[in-house]
Amino acid sequence: MDLDPRFWSDIWKGDRPLKEVFSRVFALELDKEILVAEKVATSVDHSLRRPIRGGVKQQQRTDLALLMDFVSLSSSQDRWYIPIKVNVFSWRARRDCLPTRVQLIRRGVPLESTNCPLCRSCEEDIHHVLFRCDVAWTVFRRVCHWWDLDW
Repeated sequence: MDLDPRFWSDIWKGDRPLKEVFSRVFALELDKEILVAEKVATSVDHSLRRPIRGGVKQQQRTDLALLMDFVSLSSSQDRWYIPIKVNVFSWRARRDCLPTRVQLIRRGVPLESTNCPLCRSCEEDIHHVLFRCDVAWTVFRRVCHWWDLDW
């Protein structure tokens, strides 16, 4: 994500820009390029052209204010903990050193086929396993849904 995300146009909360989710409030916004940090530091109404009187705009304004109540920005740098297993897996994937069928054949391991055992549609190399295999992606999406992660 950008170091200075735009409140309305960048995707920083959810899976769509806020200008699409709260289009009626966005239409009243004077500063369409306001940064997240600036908007959160003030209020929903701070840079609107006029006060909101009711209806759909009022509902969107209320929903947006509620969303902003749960936004907490920190001035300190993020520090992420990555488990060693994930770190090693990532390193091996980047170097194409995971035991995919293509790699096993290259190393002299006798296999009947280099095709992916899950989808059987093409060769099982690292790119297929991580990015192209429909079956692997289905499992990945289900795990994300199970863990309540937006992807």
